[in-house]
Amino acid sequence: MSDRDPTELPAFNQDKAESLLHSARPVRAPHPSLKARSSQRRLVRYTPSSELMRCLGHFLRRRCDKLDLSATLPIGWLRNIDNFLLHNGYQSESFLSSGSVVFLYMLCRDLISPEADSIRQLQVSFLTCYYISHCYIGNELGYPETPFLVGSSRAAF
Repeated sequence: MSDRDPTELPAFNQDKAESLLHSARPVRAPHPSLKARSSQRRLVRYTPSSELMRCLGHFLRRRCDKLDLSATLPIGWLRNIDNFLLHNGYQSESFLSSGSVVFLYMLCRDLISPEADSIRQLQVSFLTCYYISHCYIGNELGYPETPFLVGSSRAAF
């Protein structure tokens, strides 16, 4: 414990304050377009890709609620394809980053119908969205389509 009175303020050092004042750079006014947004606070939070994939699985389960779908099943499809591409040399690092999962979600949100009749039909639609994600934001110039196909569903793909 300290012997100092908690209501007592520390001594003000005039010399130190003046030296800080003279050494400080002038403050620039913010750009006019930023003034309107300054009252809005944004919270940017890092979210691991595994958490985002879990959310994507729950989204698909809710979107296709008439199917008996586990939220982890679509994530298994993604991980299987990602591992296949890694082990066969089609990509040097995992595609399943936070940004790619968010992009995949945006595609799924717009392209996957809640009227899917079967898990197989959902899988075809989901893996087509995943292939589009790979082609659009992937690091490689081309990806094979075979790991993204469900059975012999080349026409549906």
